[in-house]
Amino acid sequence: MRMRDLALLGLLVVTAGCHLHAPEHAPAAPEKVSSSAINNDYVKMGYHPITKNGQTLYCRTETVTDSHFTNRVCLTEEQLKEQTEKQQAARDQIFRGQVGINCQTAKCPN
Repeated sequence: MRMRDLALLGLLVVTAGCHLHAPEHAPAAPEKVSSSAINNDYVKMGYHPITKNGQTLYCRTETVTDSHFTNRVCLTEEQLKEQTEKQQAARDQIFRGQVGINCQTAKCPN
């Protein structure tokens, strides 16, 4: 056998060994949230509610910038509210011309 074949065989054995061992503590599956506790505004934004450790979280899958990989983002209702307020404040600043928009050369909303 050549050295390359031995290296591939060793890699195969190590990889197979890793797949044979199940994790000792599997993560708990998220619980379903009662429909009365769901904020439908966040559901309309693409989030799906789960309960984890007794706390309601709103999760969605986002694509990582410049890749095909995705990332699951879960936030509490308070975190989502804060994020939404910050986004709205940024939009308001842009529309009021406070973020580097020159109203003399561009059309600005009044």
